[in-house]
Amino acid sequence: MLPSAPGKSLSSWISELDNPGKLSHLCIDFFLEEVGSALAALHLERIYLDPTNSDIRKLRTCIHGDLHSNNIFFDLKMLQVTFIDSAGIGASWLDPKSPELDFFLMIRSLQMEISSKELKYLKFSRMCEAFFKGYKSKVPAFLHPSIDEVISDFTALSSRVTPKLSLSSEH
Repeated sequence: MLPSAPGKSLSSWISELDNPGKLSHLCIDFFLEEVGSALAALHLERIYLDPTNSDIRKLRTCIHGDLHSNNIFFDLKMLQVTFIDSAGIGASWLDPKSPELDFFLMIRSLQMEISSKELKYLKFSRMCEAFFKGYKSKVPAFLHPSIDEVISDFTALSSRVTPKLSLSSEH
């Protein structure tokens, strides 16, 4: 039997926003930055960084493959992110994939969290910015423009699929 992940799922942390005084939006921003940073570390684990290829979508690496808010745990005491249900990591170790898949899964998960919990006051754009800020803090700067393009692509897709949760909404 596997040991349990330390802390609580990201979904549980987001749910606590319904309880006034328990958790602030700044905490969620911090958690999401840490998740982005941890995901970048995973992606950088097995990647050949070639400065002549600055498009993150063309890179192939180890990905989670089932990234969503119930598979991400954050331990507030240790300030530690743990990814669970990680069978996709092993599979992608043998058959590397684009990090873009994990980005899509993460963004979609945040959309679903906000919609399912009817957290209309929670700014989707702010959550995404925190996640990508953490991610970009760990990857080489030459990849940042292509990550910004991915964000832009998700903005366009997000605004067509769920207009009220657009990445480009104001803070």
